[in-house]
Amino acid sequence: MTNKNEIVRVTECRFNECGFTVGSKYKLHKDYSNDMFVDGEEYVIDDEGRSNYGISMICKIEKVYMN
Repeated sequence: MTNKNEIVRVTECRFNECGFTVGSKYKLHKDYSNDMFVDGEEYVIDDEGRSNYGISMICKIEKVYMN
């Protein structure tokens, strides 16, 4: 289950124009509309304000837990 303060930091973008900035942090959100994901599908809001479900496929990330 995602902690309400769970953040990811982008350490590398694999593609140009991916919608994320290297070194920036993004809050993880959960989408419960798809029954395939029992605990919700994780996504982040990218730099352009869009929901992005594939950040882990297009960027190298590390999870950061904030208090």
